[in-house]
Amino acid sequence: MNRYSCNYEFIKQMLIISNKPFNKADPNFNDNINRINQKYMEHYIKLPKIIYIEIDNTCINFENINLGCVNVLVIKGFSYELFEMLLNKGYIDPVEKLEKSCLTLF
Repeated sequence: MNRYSCNYEFIKQMLIISNKPFNKADPNFNDNINRINQKYMEHYIKLPKIIYIEIDNTCINFENINLGCVNVLVIKGFSYELFEMLLNKGYIDPVEKLEKSCLTLF
């Protein structure tokens, strides 16, 4: 088996919740994620999806940031609906929530 092929999934989604932008909360965020990815790869485990939630009082905003080894979905702002989804389902899927919202409008 190739050292870099990952067959196992440990967790599907990693949520990081903060009141600071991720580059201010951890200036070495990119390097730390790359180190974590190396450890996962050593054990043939796929790095989970990373969702960084920056809670503030603005409207919800989504940004996808490519760190090389993984894309990080940054959600800035606050949404009762997304946090309700997290509490009820144990994960956040903004696309699923958006699809349901659009279906109720039409």
